[in-house]
Amino acid sequence: MSAYVKPIQATPTLSGKDAVSILKQGAIAPSPESIEKNKKMLEMRKRIVQK
Repeated sequence: MSAYVKPIQATPTLSGKDAVSILKQGAIAPSPESIEKNKKMLEMRKRIVQK
């Protein structure tokens, strides 16, 4: 028996622009719509898990 081994992917390199973009995304506050959507999804998940 031989097991299939998935090839290792190379880690992508990040430039300075990429790092700045990632930091900007972390500093942005979520919109009220996205907060409400996340709350609804959490409640739905809780109902599913309870079953």
